[in-house]
Amino acid sequence: MGTSISFYYCIWLLLKFFESSDIWGLPIEFQIDLILHPSLNYVLPIGVDSLSIWFVILNHLIIYLSLLYTFSTQNKQYGFIYCLLLLQWGIGGAFMVFDLLGFFIFFELTLIPIYLLILIYGSRERKIRASYLISLYTLFGSIFMFFNIFYCFAKFGTTNFFVLMTLDFAPEDAKFLWITFFIAFAAKIPMIPFHIWLPEAHVEAPTIGSVILAALLLKLGTYGILRFLLHLFPEATLYFSPLINVFALISIVFTSLTAIRQIDLKKIIAYSSIGHMNVVLLGMLIPSVESLEGAIFQMLSHGIIAGALFFIVGAFYQRYKVRSLEYFGGFMITAPLLATFFLIFSMANISFPGTSSFIGEFMICFGLFEYNSFAVIIASINMVTGAAYTLWALNRVNFGNLKSQYILSYGDVNRLEFYIFCLLVTLMILMGIFPNFILGILHSVSHFLAFTF
Repeated sequence: MGTSISFYYCIWLLLKFFESSDIWGLPIEFQIDLILHPSLNYVLPIGVDSLSIWFVILNHLIIYLSLLYTFSTQNKQYGFIYCLLLLQWGIGGAFMVFDLLGFFIFFELTLIPIYLLILIYGSRERKIRASYLISLYTLFGSIFMFFNIFYCFAKFGTTNFFVLMTLDFAPEDAKFLWITFFIAFAAKIPMIPFHIWLPEAHVEAPTIGSVILAALLLKLGTYGILRFLLHLFPEATLYFSPLINVFALISIVFTSLTAIRQIDLKKIIAYSSIGHMNVVLLGMLIPSVESLEGAIFQMLSHGIIAGALFFIVGAFYQRYKVRSLEYFGGFMITAPLLATFFLIFSMANISFPGTSSFIGEFMICFGLFEYNSFAVIIASINMVTGAAYTLWALNRVNFGNLKSQYILSYGDVNRLEFYIFCLLVTLMILMGIFPNFILGILHSVSHFLAFTF
């Protein structure tokens, strides 16, 4: 009930943005006094603007659907539900806070519940290794950010985002702070060589854990870049963008070629997510309004599509206790609704026209082509190889011969799964047909970011 009320409140808050012409959308609505001391009064500003409102809504939507799914499959595991609610609080706080220290606190807070979800509720014996991997990679990147937050506080006397926006950083300070913050965000995106934890975590996590990882937690890395690095260190962003673009292109090509060799449905979608998020990273690091809008739009689109794909894989696993393509075949005959939803979201995953991902990737490539046409050509490999492994997996699951020697009984989607998939399909199609509903609000913030470079 509380999650649904907060979700509807976010929708109401979104409608208020149409009444505001300010570049930040709505002003800060409230503040929290984090530390009260006679000599130190630390105020943590929390609110929403035209950038963060979309991710707050995405957070509440995915958690709301995850709770509905959980009640139908794990209704007696209250610890699981508590972890989901803690994740909702941590992720929402990271998207709403306007302070470096506050962002770090919420950023790290999300690690605890996802660690427990994988360690306790994971599906296989390697879940212990996967939970340690996600912890070590995240903490390794965050330790650099942690010490530099205190460096900012010691030098400037504040970590407030709006105060830091008014300061002129020395070039050496800006470059040093940029690269150390970026390491923490790169581990969350993830980008090569910080990507090893993600396929392991997806394979070992329960269905809801994979949904939240793909739809929400990966967005914390790219959101941190948009919120802090592009706003506070625009010159350093331009300085490091050629190097980061090289790593992003390597990540795109490597993960695309690796996904072709996989037979586990979760690993295929996990490597696909890495490729899509690195395409988003390419669009964020150039001073182009189109690519910045496309990157933000693609982040939202990926949250819906990747989350839906993991819901579908979870439906397969719940019925057949297996995810390997070797055991699947002919589901278009035995489970036509589930196979149809898998077909729709697979087409969206390869940016089929009319879907939300087509708008996002087209805008990224359009804006990127003006600055680096070679990068667009290399990034296009992701589209070709993405179509190859997605259509191959789709063909193995939906068509072909029935594997009656492995699967003895079949079942289609239940009523709750049908409602969840229909909602996600509707959102995906509406975003693909009417993108200006989102782009109109993002236009002001993307213009501001493009002109700060």
